[in-house]
Amino acid sequence: MDTKSVLTRASILVALSVEMAMSASLAIAKPPQSVSPIFNRPGVARPSIRRLKFRIPNIMGASGNREGGAARGGCLPRGESMKAVLPQTTNIGLTASDSPTVFVYIPETEATQAELRLYKEEVAPYQNQGAKETSKEEGNVVAMTTVAIGKTPGIVSVSIPANGKLPLLEVGKKYQWVLTLVCDSEDRAADRMVYGTIQRIPAPITLALELQKPATLESADRYAEAGLWTETVKTLAELRKNNPNDINVARQWSDMLTDAAVGLGEIAQKPIINCCTADSSARLTGEQQQ
Repeated sequence: MDTKSVLTRASILVALSVEMAMSASLAIAKPPQSVSPIFNRPGVARPSIRRLKFRIPNIMGASGNREGGAARGGCLPRGESMKAVLPQTTNIGLTASDSPTVFVYIPETEATQAELRLYKEEVAPYQNQGAKETSKEEGNVVAMTTVAIGKTPGIVSVSIPANGKLPLLEVGKKYQWVLTLVCDSEDRAADRMVYGTIQRIPAPITLALELQKPATLESADRYAEAGLWTETVKTLAELRKNNPNDINVARQWSDMLTDAAVGLGEIAQKPIINCCTADSSARLTGEQQQ
């Protein structure tokens, strides 16, 4: 082989080596692809994200077994009970909203109607374990609404809409809500009740715009970090209903409820029910009518 051929081969090998090195460099430097909007569609799993961890605020709601009523009769199967979807260690949910939304697990029931009443903490009916509801007088009820419910067991949300003029929830104040199943409209002693505490806090500046955007796992994570229970649950519940086959949404919901500080593992796999249909408009009482 003559010298010219050797030089030609060497030149080709050098050129190939340079091209391969440049290709490898470009592959490394190639920016990551953004997450496609397709992952927001029902039935499509999104890329895995870090586990959502709800930050339990250092504040307590009313103590007790969180369920009452049914002195006789009742409209739930024997051994079944409603459960407030609240951290069981504190029984309180913080929110940045001026109108309350509560989440409750309701087993299969014969009741077709439920009432949601809102009380200021100082006149709330349930303050200690074993307490009876004694504050049904209209002057003690901040607001109430009546809704129709179905027989399908699951987790439901019930809201009392804002008045428009005055917020139902004042910043910094605690309120107690009581959800009552009307088992027999002729004999209200058979009612079954579940209760919890809610408190409105100022919306964190960093979340002011987030609260106005559509629900995403990322926003749920930020609400959880800020300790906003209502917003976290509402966001995850909406995502679960809209994306029933999204494994990441299902995992985040389950992980949050089964966390030891939350203590709701027994209902983590219960379905979220599209409920409830308002039978009547929210009725405001006392100073809320002003």
